[in-house]
Amino acid sequence: MKCEVFQIELIKNYNSQSFRDDMVKIMKRSGIEGVPVSFVFTDIQISHESFLEDINNMLNTGEIPNLFGKKEDFDQVINDIR
Repeated sequence: MKCEVFQIELIKNYNSQSFRDDMVKIMKRSGIEGVPVSFVFTDIQISHESFLEDINNMLNTGEIPNLFGKKEDFDQVINDIR
């Protein structure tokens, strides 16, 4: 399918914010740059329950609530897509 494969790398200090930062990178890569991305996530990588909540939201609604912290960040993404 010629997709770029992305998988998180769990390190000692990997937390919910790190996960969300990775999600922002994936979404910008696929949405703004137009690169097809496959996100691989295994049960071993579930170090925080919030990871599952974010993935569940993404699968059910197509978005992760409050992923872009500031309105300016969100506005920048909208402008980049245009």
